[in-house]
Amino acid sequence: MLRASWRCLVALLFSLSGVQAGTQEETETKFYPVQLGPVQSFTALKFKGDYAELDFPSGHVVTGNTPAGVTVVMLFGPGKLSLGVPPKFEAKVREAFGMYPVNAALKSAYLRLAPKEYAALVQGVTLQQANNAEIAKLAKEMYDLKFYGSFHAGALAILPPEDTRYIDAETKELGQVILEEGYFLKLTRIVPYVAIFPPGFENPKFMEKGK
Repeated sequence: MLRASWRCLVALLFSLSGVQAGTQEETETKFYPVQLGPVQSFTALKFKGDYAELDFPSGHVVTGNTPAGVTVVMLFGPGKLSLGVPPKFEAKVREAFGMYPVNAALKSAYLRLAPKEYAALVQGVTLQQANNAEIAKLAKEMYDLKFYGSFHAGALAILPPEDTRYIDAETKELGQVILEEGYFLKLTRIVPYVAIFPPGFENPKFMEKGK
């Protein structure tokens, strides 16, 4: 009886060990190391999200590459940032930003995107490798400063879900502005600090897509 019970216990332990190992392996496939790519120049690059638009007539881009594709995009301007919000928040944006809709001159932008969205972003855009040590230095500093603000597990990247993005923009008039679009919607001006939406505010345009 004791021998049978012991065998059952050993079998159970092996079973649990296998489940844990399988779960760990499955989780690890969602975390990716990031390698910064070379500096590239571009012309006429535009990004359009649910409520944000970024327009760079020309500039430089440095990407953060993973085995699953590009997920970090660092853009260096000059450019233009345009922001809208659901109607009931327009007055709050006007008070916080001094205007509505928001239109500001972009100096740079840090984006976290799903690889498919990056592919759509650069479709039809000519990218040329550029030997620019200053932009390379700025990109490394930006990455070190901003990577831990979104979609990461330590130094590893987590890919944003479909139709989900994180935009950290440095503007001339408004300073740093952060927008997160996905199931939830967040819009924050850093100085002076103002959060436009309450915590857990669901993105109306995401809901319209039936996700």
